[in-house]
Amino acid sequence: MMVLKRFIITLSLWTTLYPVSFIDSFSSTVIDIDKFHFSTQVKGVRLVLFNTDEQNLTEAHYYVKPTPSVLNLEYKKINFDSDCNIDLPQNFKLEGLIITTKGTIKINGKDFEKSPLKLSILNSVQDYQDDENDVKRLILNYKEIEIKYASEIMDKLNHFSRKQETENDFKVTFHIGTKTELKSFKNLSSERSVNNKERGILGELVTTLTMISMGYANKHFSKFGTDNGFDGIFIDNSTKPEMFITESKCRERADGVNSIMKDNLSEEKIFIKLNRIASYDHKALSEKARSHLGKTGELITQYINQSPERIFKFAHRVKSDGSCSCLVREFDIKAYQMLILKTPTHQSPMKDKLSALNTFTTNFCSTDEEKVKLYIRSLPGSELEKLQLIFNALEIEKSQQDKMVAIFDQEKKVNRALNFNGTKEETDSEDK
Repeated sequence: MMVLKRFIITLSLWTTLYPVSFIDSFSSTVIDIDKFHFSTQVKGVRLVLFNTDEQNLTEAHYYVKPTPSVLNLEYKKINFDSDCNIDLPQNFKLEGLIITTKGTIKINGKDFEKSPLKLSILNSVQDYQDDENDVKRLILNYKEIEIKYASEIMDKLNHFSRKQETENDFKVTFHIGTKTELKSFKNLSSERSVNNKERGILGELVTTLTMISMGYANKHFSKFGTDNGFDGIFIDNSTKPEMFITESKCRERADGVNSIMKDNLSEEKIFIKLNRIASYDHKALSEKARSHLGKTGELITQYINQSPERIFKFAHRVKSDGSCSCLVREFDIKAYQMLILKTPTHQSPMKDKLSALNTFTTNFCSTDEEKVKLYIRSLPGSELEKLQLIFNALEIEKSQQDKMVAIFDQEKKVNRALNFNGTKEETDSEDK
């Protein structure tokens, strides 16, 4: 099982080309190349370098595209264009790197799969946007991306949970033709809404890059609107996959990841978000997007019902100096089940209700008989009304119901008469 858990799809290795020893650790740097769009005049390609070991942004470059020309760019021997298509030289060194892009990857102008270079991993990841487009993110790495267990991830990332003061502002480089301009990470755009949106995108991006570096490349569509749904739902590609529910922040705030965990990733918030996914009509989304969102909601519910011990919550925050705070916690199934009991909804799946009810009554009842008595007592109305509810739930025919009610009434009359004559103890009690 350990071996099966460890690795994502790998291609064959030609060690005769590059005799390099493998390092079994988190890849230290992830380079992501993607498009950005501030306005009609300010759009182009964004290149981000993120160090997963240190959890900090090391570089960020915005290459502004003059409309409607095509950009052909280079960053440290990585050639790429306006559509994020990458072309690497034959001797490019990939050790310690992961490269991700939503474009294509070639080696010396040739398609990667047809290239003689076989030392790298090429893993496609399906992402999704609500504009009907399926997006494929390609991941290029020197060796197998090792899937980390949640216990390892907590040991690694929770070291970054301590609240620390930010140092100097992180500087971002904007490239406009042959000119460059440095901007503060706090102010990527003079327009506040654009700045907030881009910071939000960057926050979710570096969380995604962190999850990819740990082997969690399956990201599921989970958002509807700007602040609704889940920032990220990630699952690894093993035979016994674990799920991470993520929340990413990249705006200035005085609180830390503990507050994000409490405010945004509490079991109550997860319960509310799942309920909204199931109950809202999501008219703003396309039909395809609604389908993807619904499947993600069902997937989370399935994990909660069948394997809640494999669900984990990941709070991630990017600070103004480019460093990040991280906190990973286990999902609390008991707290979630109590919420189902306290806040019953029509959308709550029956399995959720039954599981929560069983957990709740186990704390008070030692036998199944005691549980049944507790259920019956909790129902409103007379005994006859309760009996009628049970018959309806069991879908017993009306004629049969009448016969059973008549027998029930007759037994009650006999028992009361016997008790009145003092020949038998009273049996017409709530426990019956």
